[in-house]
Amino acid sequence: MSTIGVVVITCTKYEKYLAKVLESVRSQTVPHSLAIVRNADATLGEAANRGVKRLPEVDYIVRVDGDDWIVPDLLEIEQRYLDEHPEVDCVWCDTMRAHLHHQDALQEVYLIEPYREVSLVNTCGAMYRRSCWEAIGGYGDLNHGENVDFWKRFREAGFVAERLPQPLYFYRQHMDNMHHDTEAVRAAREKIDGGES
Repeated sequence: MSTIGVVVITCTKYEKYLAKVLESVRSQTVPHSLAIVRNADATLGEAANRGVKRLPEVDYIVRVDGDDWIVPDLLEIEQRYLDEHPEVDCVWCDTMRAHLHHQDALQEVYLIEPYREVSLVNTCGAMYRRSCWEAIGGYGDLNHGENVDFWKRFREAGFVAERLPQPLYFYRQHMDNMHHDTEAVRAAREKIDGGES
């Protein structure tokens, strides 16, 4: 029986959202291990690596950001897919973008244009084989774009990823989202393109 580890990455700004993401992880329909990592003294990439390292015995890894959440059967659905398709190294789902007001009530939810290329996939909500993480050396030491860098090296290593066209991951939109720092995102992309991660 395959085993699953979930890595939740949070920070001080996201503490107010942590209860919801942990509730969604603990409500999953299959057994799993959980590692919660705060990235106060590390980049997002290094924080993700610390989380995976805390889960040495699992077969599959799923990363969830501390301000997002997942549907109750995400782990079950993605685990079943990888178990049934040993030739596939990662499976990712569609993402719902959620706008919420301060009381955490949904104002609007809509499907992000589905990712169709592995190089564009957000690693959050995707389930991949831990052995692949080991083979490519984990996440790069980046605070922005660590997802892009991870998938770039994942694909270059010849690993296979498939999309499940089901909306299983909720991405919370708010003013503290890191993508609002456009200068940092641009600098990270230049670093990734230059192979400096």
